[in-house]
Amino acid sequence: MEENKKLMTKKKKNLILMEESEDQYFESFQQETEAEEVEEVIYLESLMVDFSTNMLVLIDNFGSARMIPHYSYVYRTQEVDSGEYDMTAL
Repeated sequence: MEENKKLMTKKKKNLILMEESEDQYFESFQQETEAEEVEEVIYLESLMVDFSTNMLVLIDNFGSARMIPHYSYVYRTQEVDSGEYDMTAL
């Protein structure tokens, strides 16, 4: 698989996880699964002005007891030096 794209849409009061995948053999396809739980995380204080402070956390508990979180945006802070941040999107 080259790349997975995840889109969340609301459908009849249920939250649906839409997964679009591209594969060299199967081209592109879509798969729908119902989301067990969605939590919006909001940071009230942020030192960076350009940093997005909203994050959606999707807990997928479909078909197994293992909980798999899906993050809209995940960043790792590599260095903090004199107010400068080196951020890497994961």
